[in-house]
Amino acid sequence: MTHALQYDASLADLRRAVRGEVLLPGDAGFDAARRPWNLAVDQPAAAVVTAADAADVAALVRFAAGAGLAVAPQPNGHGATGRTEGAVLLRIGALDAITVDPVARRARIGAGVRSGDLQRATAHHGLTALPGSSPVVSVAGAALGGGLSWFSRAFGWVADSVVAFDVVDAHGEERAVTAATDPDLFWALRGGGGDYAVVTALELSLRDAARVHGGRVLWEGRHTGVVAEAFRTLTADAPRELTLWLELLHFPGAEPMVAIDTTFLGPEDEARDLLAALDRLPPRRSPTPAARCPSPSSGASRPSRPSPPRE
Repeated sequence: MTHALQYDASLADLRRAVRGEVLLPGDAGFDAARRPWNLAVDQPAAAVVTAADAADVAALVRFAAGAGLAVAPQPNGHGATGRTEGAVLLRIGALDAITVDPVARRARIGAGVRSGDLQRATAHHGLTALPGSSPVVSVAGAALGGGLSWFSRAFGWVADSVVAFDVVDAHGEERAVTAATDPDLFWALRGGGGDYAVVTALELSLRDAARVHGGRVLWEGRHTGVVAEAFRTLTADAPRELTLWLELLHFPGAEPMVAIDTTFLGPEDEARDLLAALDRLPPRRSPTPAARCPSPSSGASRPSRPSPPRE
């Protein structure tokens, strides 16, 4: 009981410690704020803080350390966990600044930037970052977990493209982390998860990507065998510029389906030659892959996704 009262007193002071929004149990909007993107996960929290900037993150970490509270960063609701009871859930989606240097082929982004937003920003310069399967997941979250990209076969993991981090450490100090300044922490952050520090910004290398050809092709589930065999044949000697994902899909209220997602970094005619085996399969449930260019209207180097949304 004494421990609970100490928490209550500490949380009452939290609003004076940070400038961002603080929501406590019982406040209007608290339940919505603590809710993750995956609604199947119940994510309890002692408080939800939306940081105004990196200095706010540092202030929160110092406050939490003094109050004996854990801090659980979660930019936009992905990476849900049920292990947040008694912790302060930190939302850093407001850290969404993007600066692109097309000459150096670098981007500096806040930790709240979503993959699709970065793709749109880089597309103006004929460049691309390494987008994952969803445009609404934060780049920082993907990089901290390694990050498998549509373009990973050609360019590596999302984490491989990170050249610098801005972090707040466990003492509440803001630090710049690179391979030169702190090689061990830099190594750990690139794919080791977010438990070593709170990342507030990243600098990433960009790649040339003038044209991208790709999309999702769907078939009825009864064709799974022949589609899987075509996938096996295509991937046996596919060039690194070509990525294919085989998926078995069963959405509520719909019949089972099988899909192949494709992206190709190169011209359309070459992509169609590489994917010719798909033309010999049974009739599709969706259009053929389409040529894409990394422009804001195209979704910026993302393959078209004509099927229902998925996690």
